[in-house]
Amino acid sequence: MLSLLLVPIAGAGVWVEDLDATSVVVVIEDKEGEHLGLCADDGQGQDAEPGDGVWACSDIPGQGELRVALLVDGDSIYSSAHGELPDGDITLSLGGDDLIVTKGRPEARDPTTPRQPRQAVIIEIDAGPLSQAPVVLLQGEGQAQLGCQDNGEFPDRVLNDDIATCGGVAPGTDLSVQIRTHTGQIDLSIAFDRGAGVVMARYDHGSLEATDWPLLPPRLDLSAAAPQEDVPEPGLEPAPVPLPQMERPQMEAPQGPALPQMERPQMEAPQGPSLPQMEAPQGSQPDQPRGGAPQGRPPGGASWWSLLLAVLTLAGGVWLGRRMRAGLPGALEWAHAPEGSSLERLEDELGPLILTRSRHGPVVVVAPADVVLPEGEPGPVLRATSHDVLDLAEALADLRRTHRLRMLSLVIADEALLTSPGEVGLDPIERLREELPPGTRGFLL
Repeated sequence: MLSLLLVPIAGAGVWVEDLDATSVVVVIEDKEGEHLGLCADDGQGQDAEPGDGVWACSDIPGQGELRVALLVDGDSIYSSAHGELPDGDITLSLGGDDLIVTKGRPEARDPTTPRQPRQAVIIEIDAGPLSQAPVVLLQGEGQAQLGCQDNGEFPDRVLNDDIATCGGVAPGTDLSVQIRTHTGQIDLSIAFDRGAGVVMARYDHGSLEATDWPLLPPRLDLSAAAPQEDVPEPGLEPAPVPLPQMERPQMEAPQGPALPQMERPQMEAPQGPSLPQMEAPQGSQPDQPRGGAPQGRPPGGASWWSLLLAVLTLAGGVWLGRRMRAGLPGALEWAHAPEGSSLERLEDELGPLILTRSRHGPVVVVAPADVVLPEGEPGPVLRATSHDVLDLAEALADLRRTHRLRMLSLVIADEALLTSPGEVGLDPIERLREELPPGTRGFLL
């Protein structure tokens, strides 16, 4: 969700309308760098009415050619296609995933609860190879939990570099930070500048430091594009340049003494005693002409052997294919038929159930992001990053192909997390029960 607006504006007031959010930050970039402006819907200053969905943003410097984007709640950034705007006030609004820019100041709406300016926070975590996404808990004037990702989508900068990026709304500027990873819990603290629109930090193997990096990607430099060919002026055409005519040289046979003509010698059959003429016995058949069936075998015998060989080959292929599709080598067969899929409710505790099921094979867990999962053996224990039942079924089917001989387990800590988009009126649990691949046992807590 990141395309960018390239506009020439100077000294403009910036408003955001029809936006339900907790933190809104306008990002404007000029040749000097990025400038951030906090926005508020509190009825103070230039904001006409509190809580009416129209946000007034603090004065933002910027001259000449600018890029404009909108950061919402610290984890989403929206922008507009390229365009030009005159000097003066501008209003930003969202149209799907795009940022729409119009000239002028929006009208106030009916007031509701004021929304104060709130800073966004982005934290990068470099704690070694990632087996599951970490969770960050912040404690300040309030509490906040940040979702983390390493998928190359904002606010994460690089795909699969084992650095998780977490974004959200900062509950203040003096923060206690708790980082939960698959290896344990880390408690830290950090303080930020209260006037900043976005506060950034980086955790690197034991140390959490405030830092800064650009929110917007670098502009494309089109000046290095391949040069165009020279185009003649209108009305003028380059004169054709005649090419020299090339002739193929004539090759003559080399002169030399003539070779003597050689004659093929005539070969005569050797002379010797003639062989006696043999006569066929009475009742015998005359010799078969060449191209008939081999002598001494009934005609068509080879066809019967070929047909029998083809039938045996086909039967063996079907038998072997069934064995291999069952996930077994050709010399083995099931002592007991593999179990089908099931989905049942239990009163067990989450942690002990995960440890028990991990002894049988991989365990996929659907749980809130702040729930720390145990490390099962041999496992592995995997956290579901999507709670869509079709995504879960597809992921389990992929695991089934890589773990054919092991039981898969699906543990759902909170069934309210499950979704079934587009399936109006269909219970996600019932849809999941239909989609579970064979060899999967599901548990609802």
